[in-house]
Formats: sequence, structure tokens, C-alpha cells
Amino acid sequence: MTTAWKTKPEAPVTPPNLRGAWAAVNLEQIRENIRILDAHSKAKRLCAIVKADAYGHGAPAVGKAALEAGADRLGVATILEGVELRKSGITAPILVLSEVPVSSAPVLVEYDLTPALFTQGLADAIANVVRATMQDPHPVHLKLETGMGRVGLVPEEVADAAEYLSHLPELRFEGVFSHFACADEADLTSTHRQHEIFMSSLSALRKAGIDPEIVHIANSAATLALPEYHHDMVRPGLSIYGYSPAPHIDGLGIKPCMAITGLVNLVKAVPKGTSVSYGHTWTAKNDTVIASLPIGYADGVRRALSSTGEVWLNGRRVPIVGRVCMDQLLLDLGPNAEDAVGDQVWLLGGTDGAPDADDWAQWADTISWEILAGLGNRLERVLT
Repeated sequence: MTTAWKTKPEAPVTPPNLRGAWAAVNLEQIRENIRILDAHSKAKRLCAIVKADAYGHGAPAVGKAALEAGADRLGVATILEGVELRKSGITAPILVLSEVPVSSAPVLVEYDLTPALFTQGLADAIANVVRATMQDPHPVHLKLETGMGRVGLVPEEVADAAEYLSHLPELRFEGVFSHFACADEADLTSTHRQHEIFMSSLSALRKAGIDPEIVHIANSAATLALPEYHHDMVRPGLSIYGYSPAPHIDGLGIKPCMAITGLVNLVKAVPKGTSVSYGHTWTAKNDTVIASLPIGYADGVRRALSSTGEVWLNGRRVPIVGRVCMDQLLLDLGPNAEDAVGDQVWLLGGTDGAPDADDWAQWADTISWEILAGLGNRLERVLT
């Protein structure tokens, strides 16, 4: 039944790869997407969001490409992400969009990372470090809560917070921002309401003497579809990587920048009634040919794609069958398949007809953001 022992030697891998599976990242397409978004934006500045390892694409390389193409700063979610960028040689401003522990203030100052600020504790901690180290005032961006329901200064506390912060000369209030919850929805009622709250809170800050030079609230959806809310800076994330946040939002020509690919490492004939992979959740209804790929859910190929997802092989879509394993997955090639060990399979992008992150999201009942951010870092990124 199996042809494993007598299989032909594997085909040479291009580019060189010790595993037979990799992710190819097109940095020039990253640059082109940035140029498209920057040309469309009404703002003077563009903050390229490279959190979650640049949505799985590799933060240092993507960050440098984005800056080369016109972004003036980068956005991350954690201090460690910011430190990684600094250690890679990036000197542009880096905005940390999520809350950080008070104990992290020395690292923020040391690595010149700009925090989202909305608590007295962090404000005091940064001020104390600046004072003790005789540094220049440290840039911060005040985060306003306008309807997302997460973190930030609520409207009722903006005035009191502004009064307190006005007595901290160690801080430089470079920016003020918020985040849209529903800008990718067709109904923009709540988005417009959020913006009204944002502007009201901004007005209260200015009346209290805090007038940041950079006002920003536009994520990818607002960057693409709501130019009236671009203000001084836009913060595209998903769109940098070539995906529109919603089907009704025009992507303006942006294209995906990553392809996940691998080489068939086993082809074998199996008779009708053969069950495969963990749990035997899939059984061949007819005699067929099965192929194996050395890639699995530890690499970000979601287990939810089991017996649901498809790949592109030799000019056609073929189904993933059985449960996706941690390190491998299986394909049903059909009874008359002539595919061979070493043939290249496109799991995501890379060629016309191959699935993309939107396809994966549909099969896994999730969103493309989660698909891209969930790609494992053991999957080698090959920069093209």
C-alpha cells in the first residue's frame, strides 16, 4: 500500500531549507502597500503597526521596509516587541499601544519607547525615571476610552487627569489617541459616536493646557474608508499586509505579502475505508492517493482546517483531510494523482488560485487578523 520505502529522493529545496516548509515574505509588496496607504491618507504621518511579529511576517524586516516606504514610526503592543525593534537597529519613534506595567518605566525610557498613558501610576513612574536619570522629557501618547470598552481615560476623568499631568514637566505629551471598535462595519453609527466622544475629550484636554501635536484614531478600516477621521496620523495594521478589514471596504490595490509553502514528503495509495490521522475523523470513501506535508498547527496551520481547508498543488485545489497534526498534515490527491514527493504545495498565497488568509478565516470560523498573527515563529521566514 505505501510507497514510502521506494520513494524517489526529495527534490532540492529552493530556497535552502532544512525542513521542507517555509513562509516567503515579499518586502517590496510591504513597501508598495505602505506607499498606497500613505498616498491615500490625509494625514501627515503614518504609524505602521508591526505588533505580533508584524502579523506573523517578521517585525524587524517589515518595520525597516515600512519606514523605507514612508512610514514615520512603528506601533507595537508590548515593550518586548519595541525592544526587539531597537536591538535590530531601528531608531524611528516606536509607539507601545497597550498598557504596560509601572515597573517597566525604566525600560521604556532606556529604549526610548513611547507608551500609551492613561494611569497616574505610570505617569509618576516615568517622571521619576526621567528625573533620576536627568533625561529630556519623555514622549507619551494619552489614550482616551471612547467606546471600545477597554482601557483609556473615560470622558469624566479627562479634566482631572489633565490637571494632574500638567504638573509633570518630565513628560512630553506628543500625542492623544483612541481606537475604533466598529469602523469595519457597514453601519458606522457607533463609529461616528466614538469620534464625537474623542473630539469632546480632546477639547477638554486642550482647555486644561495639554495640546498634543499628533491626534490619531484611524485603524486600517478608517484609513481606507474614513478620510475625515485621519487627523494627524493613521495607524494601519492589517492593510499593510495586503488584506482589507471587510469585504465592503476597497483595498485600493493592496496585496498580500506572504506565502506559506511546503514540499510533499510522502505520497501513498490507500484503499477505500482507510482512516487517517488522529481520531480517525476522516475515512477514504474510495481508493485514493494521500500526500503528507511537514507543517502543522504548531506553525499556525489551524487545527480547524482539518477536513475543511484546501491547498494548491500542481494547478488545482486539493483538500486537507483528517486532523491537522502539530507538525504534519495530510492531503487527498484523488485516485489518479500523479503528484510526487518534492512537489511544491501552496497553503496560503504565492500563486493564483491558492487560498489566502480570508479563506483560512472562513474555514476556521475566525478572522484574518488571527490567522496571520497565529503563524508560528518556527516556520522559517524567507525574505524576497
